[in-house]
Amino acid sequence: MKKIRVALSLLLAVLMLTVAMWPTWAAELDDKQSQLDQLNQQIEQEKARLTQKVNQGQLVTQQLYQLDKSIVQTQDALNDLNGNITLLQTRINGAQQDLQKTQANLDDRTRILGDRLKNIYIEGNVSYLDVLFQATSLSDFLTRFDLMQRIAEQDISLMKQISSMRDK
Repeated sequence: MKKIRVALSLLLAVLMLTVAMWPTWAAELDDKQSQLDQLNQQIEQEKARLTQKVNQGQLVTQQLYQLDKSIVQTQDALNDLNGNITLLQTRINGAQQDLQKTQANLDDRTRILGDRLKNIYIEGNVSYLDVLFQATSLSDFLTRFDLMQRIAEQDISLMKQISSMRDK
């Protein structure tokens, strides 16, 4: 029985020592649990920040895609406009060449009309009747009439051409 008492005394001593150290372990356990809770809370905050950054990154990527798309569309429109400018410049050059040719032709026609009017002024006002009555025969009369008619038609045609060229 003595052995039992010694064993019980020893057991009781260990038990008392354990009970005495229990508050220290509990406090240490509470501290460790508090630190673990703080770390879990920080992890959750960092996860939330990471999710927010990922969302921002996706938004920026989407904006960059839209900007790239807009740049491509603008470049295509610019290329179309440059093509139109080239086409219009070619047309302008052709129109300028046509204008120069028409101006040269107009100058030539105006010179011819000026020469014709100068000759009429120098020669005096010859009436058609005077020319026709100077005919010596019927065939000469018809020839003179035909020539006078052609000259008049040519003068009218020349004036119409000059007017048309000026309008053009």
